[in-house]
Amino acid sequence: MGTTSFAFLTWANSQHESQNTTCKRRSCSSNFLSPNVNRIYHASTKTKLVLLLLFLLLLLSTLFTLNERICPRQNFFRRIHYINRPGFISPDVFKNCEYACIMTEGWDYSSADVVIWQGMDSPIYPPRKYINQTWVFHSMEPPLLHVHSMKLWDGLFNWTISYRRDSDFYSPYGIFRTVQRNSIPTESADLLNWKTRSDVLWFVSNCHVPSGRPEYAAELDKYVRVDVYGKCGTKNCSGNWESCSKELRNKYKYYLSFENSLCRDYITEKSMKIYESLFNAIPVTRTGANVSLYLPPGSYLSTADASNTESMALYLYKLKSPTSFFRWRQFYVAEDTIDSEQTFCELCRRSHTVNKYRRLYRSLDKWLRGNDGAVPSMCSRVNDLL
Repeated sequence: MGTTSFAFLTWANSQHESQNTTCKRRSCSSNFLSPNVNRIYHASTKTKLVLLLLFLLLLLSTLFTLNERICPRQNFFRRIHYINRPGFISPDVFKNCEYACIMTEGWDYSSADVVIWQGMDSPIYPPRKYINQTWVFHSMEPPLLHVHSMKLWDGLFNWTISYRRDSDFYSPYGIFRTVQRNSIPTESADLLNWKTRSDVLWFVSNCHVPSGRPEYAAELDKYVRVDVYGKCGTKNCSGNWESCSKELRNKYKYYLSFENSLCRDYITEKSMKIYESLFNAIPVTRTGANVSLYLPPGSYLSTADASNTESMALYLYKLKSPTSFFRWRQFYVAEDTIDSEQTFCELCRRSHTVNKYRRLYRSLDKWLRGNDGAVPSMCSRVNDLL
């Protein structure tokens, strides 16, 4: 092989080695960068997933918040169980409530969230209270009519529903709503025969009560005529109050709205129905409640303002113009609320947030009857009868 050929082969071999070296370097460089590129790619994918999850959580949270604001009705209902539900409380009382609750009945209350006990019908010995239950004492009657003690129920009740203003759920027998200048005239033609009307009207069926109302009416009858309708009197009217009130609404000057007990806050339908039916007689109240908190001012008379029956009769006899007693009709409308859904809808609402309204009655009997469990602290004794 000549010198020239040898030299060419040497040059060619050197070029090949140079190319291999360059290729190896490129290959090494490529192998060095490839893992970083892959890590960057995978890291980006994970970040995307995390961001996507965060977005979904934010979206769900936003939708839940909007749902609470726009439609706050709860999706999870509460079971409210009533033991011996009275007829004036509808089993569908929760159907129009903002929060979801259902009414159940019977003696199997083990799975109930809230258990309501009808005060006067409660057993003497309390049954078992299950864990996490809320117990409610419901009574629309005064303490004197609760014949047995509730001391064995100490530490069991969490809430109360009552006519009393200090109840957890205030449930009055009736309310007055204001109106914009009602069209009912005060100078009604129905009042023009005032001077020729009979004196006093009274509907009553329970004759033996702590307030002394039969005795008071009998004493009053010595000075002004009192016509007594119902089981405790000699007068009769066919039908119920609605039909009788229409028949007699323009025949008497006064109507006796006498409660069975003289207890705090106890004012019932005996007063409210006169206003609801627009009965054209002046109500004479006898109650332990502060009447000015319940009835329109200047629309009634009260036995509490008279020292005895004789002074009350004298005032009734001397009253000449009744017009001022009916001016309330221009500004108010009376409504019966003993079966109102408002009280029970509030009960339903609180049952969904029970932890915000924690309470326990250490002594329900003390709350019901007064500090010493006797009459004077919650109810008044009769002191206006000779």
